Amino acid sequence: MLCKNWFKPKTSKFDDKGFEQIWPTYGAHITLTEVGKALLHKSVNLQKPDISDIDVERFIAKSLSFPIKFGRDTCRVMSQPKERYEEIKKQIASAYPIIHERVVGLYLAFLEHKCKYGNELERAIYVNMTIMDLVQRLLEKRCVSFVGPLDDYLLLQGRKTLANFFDVGTVDEKPPLLLKDVLSYDEIKLSAFLSVSSHTEFLNNGRRFNCGIIEADKSKIEIEGVIIGIIGGRFEAEDVMEWQDIMI
Repeated sequence: MLCKNWFKPKTSKFDDKGFEQIWPTYGAHITLTEVGKALLHKSVNLQKPDISDIDVERFIAKSLSFPIKFGRDTCRVMSQPKERYEEIKKQIASAYPIIHERVVGLYLAFLEHKCKYGNELERAIYVNMTIMDLVQRLLEKRCVSFVGPLDDYLLLQGRKTLANFFDVGTVDEKPPLLLKDVLSYDEIKLSAFLSVSSHTEFLNNGRRFNCGIIEADKSKIEIEGVIIGIIGGRFEAEDVMEWQDIMI
């Protein structure tokens, strides 16, 4: 009888009805401060990509100058025939970042908070920044890779090592981990809400270990579609990133 009690399923008082509710609720709206409204207004007239401005040859040259080696070249524009360039132009022009509308409010609040209460290094970075500037920074300044319990990172400059990201954006920061060049822990958390999408053609079925091998039988795969690059939350470092809001 004692053994049975040991393995008896534990009961929980957790109510899962909340998962069935629609979020955000109908009629809910984002409340912005006057500073937030002013910041948002600066990005109202943002110019969308124009296919007539896209030069595929220049795009390829820029890709070839990328400092990090690609895993495979089969998926790169440089490997495509010139007959496809007009379609490729459309795909390049279709690339844009995606965030939930409520994240817009979060990004604006972040900028306002850092400009008011940030340290000298932070205020120098954020003082004239718009929400589009922040999105661009979250894309440009992120590490190529950032993994493991000790924050093993790889920078565009090729540096790969372990370091203390807690110092980024403080008086203790040291090269190459400077706030002007890399994201802080606060920004890494914000960047998890940010995805990038574009129209594309598919090489294969996209299985986990597809290795970029081209599928000869196109009837087995989707020929084209929309691809979205997403990153996940990180819980390795205590008191920073998603750990702050989710771990109990």
